Amino acid sequence: GKKSCRECHLARGRKYAKARHARRRAAALLAYGGACQCCGETELVFLAIDHIGGGGNQHRKEIGASGSTTIYRWLEANDYPEGFQVLCHNCNYARSQPCGCPHQTP
Repeated sequence: GKKSCRECHLARGRKYAKARHARRRAAALLAYGGACQCCGETELVFLAIDHIGGGGNQHRKEIGASGSTTIYRWLEANDYPEGFQVLCHNCNYARSQPCGCPHQTP
């Protein structure tokens, strides 16, 4: 019954979008194990989805993803397909470096 101003309406929409994104992100991370496949980190805020074997840039171009929201939506719509894993941000970054992740080197 109450009328709301445009700013209030937009703020409410942003609030719900953020909550939906957080739910999708958590669901995707948990679907792929909920822990870094390299070091075992389980704190969700430190985790990310990784394309196994690379190819993330190409995949994002194919599905028109400009950010993580599109990736999480795509994973959900495709029933969390194979070819993805959970890595913490540190391990994900380290794997792109010439020396690799310290957890994987002797």
